[in-house]
Amino acid sequence: MSNTQASEMIPVDLSAAFLQAQTIYKEVKEATKSKLNILIVGKTGYGKSTLINTIFDEKLAQSGTGKPITQEIKCYTSTKQPDLAIYDSRGLELNAPDTITNIEQFLSSNHSKDPNEQIHIVWFCIAEPSRRLENPEIELFKAIKQHKFPLVAVITKASQDKDENGQSFKAFVQGKLNIDESQVVRTRALEIEDDDGNLQKPKGIDELLEQSCKYMDEGKANALARFQAYNKEQRRQANIAHAKTLVNRYAASCSAAAATPIPFSDIAILMPIQIGMILHISNIFGINISKENAAQLVATLTSVVGAAFGLRFLTQIAGNLLKIIPGLGSVTGGAINATIAFGATKVMGNAYIAYLDSNIDHLTDILTDFKPDIFKSYVDSAKVQYDKTAKA
Repeated sequence: MSNTQASEMIPVDLSAAFLQAQTIYKEVKEATKSKLNILIVGKTGYGKSTLINTIFDEKLAQSGTGKPITQEIKCYTSTKQPDLAIYDSRGLELNAPDTITNIEQFLSSNHSKDPNEQIHIVWFCIAEPSRRLENPEIELFKAIKQHKFPLVAVITKASQDKDENGQSFKAFVQGKLNIDESQVVRTRALEIEDDDGNLQKPKGIDELLEQSCKYMDEGKANALARFQAYNKEQRRQANIAHAKTLVNRYAASCSAAAATPIPFSDIAILMPIQIGMILHISNIFGINISKENAAQLVATLTSVVGAAFGLRFLTQIAGNLLKIIPGLGSVTGGAINATIAFGATKVMGNAYIAYLDSNIDHLTDILTDFKPDIFKSYVDSAKVQYDKTAKA
């Protein structure tokens, strides 16, 4: 750190800083967004809507308000996850003369779109109770496969794989479609009761998610893991991974800002970036945070991070900030070099992620107490990890 002694008072307007933070947050969110577009194909009554509802906890394809893309396909956008879109072959009649041709044209044109607008995974649904695959279904599957889209054959309404002759329907589908066993997943989206009164729980959803992720790049796989609502632990881990990636980006922005400092004003420059980071992380965890709380969190974390780095100067500034929030006002300024700006921001962000993750079951109740000792253990752990990474 370039430990320039505090010698000038810098005015800091909370409202202005928060507006700038929101702008930074929106810009980063737009630049790092990973849209996920799923094409789900199959005949009416094959359980496509139920499958989507179970995985994403949202009745997307049942709403009837999808945007028509072709005569055969509608697009449904999630209200819970704005970057998720389901393309559904709703009402698909495979025997209609132009169905396969029209879907092929849709797939052909899709390759030329922006990567965020392309189809990222195709779930081809076949109902197990039907015990059959019609030739138009096989033809359509081959057409999709030929266009080289990530593709999983999803057997829906699974309850009995083998028939009275011992014939496995999964093996039958695998052979007819000429695909590997791993590319066929048997699923049951709802709990059902058999004739003996035994409950059969949903099955195969985790396997479908796992196999789908294998066919997509890392960014899209993470998006699927974050957007799905079926596997809470998978979603938790994906949110943490995504948040940590964003922390690196905000830390790099702080480093760049500190590399060309305006004398004595680094705190005023870095604060909106760090507040933007807090807003972004909070959003990932489903929290809407006020400007006062965001500013207090940054000030508190800065104080604890300053102590962890042994930066008395930074700790004192943060302490002064805490005294004048919510209105803020003027704080004593000083210069912070790029390395310290990067490291302090990264530790701050990762400590906040760990704090939220540890309190995941009562997030709405935790953002009311901003005493530094609450965050000390999280900051210390993040600092230890940062030091290990820096030395590697």
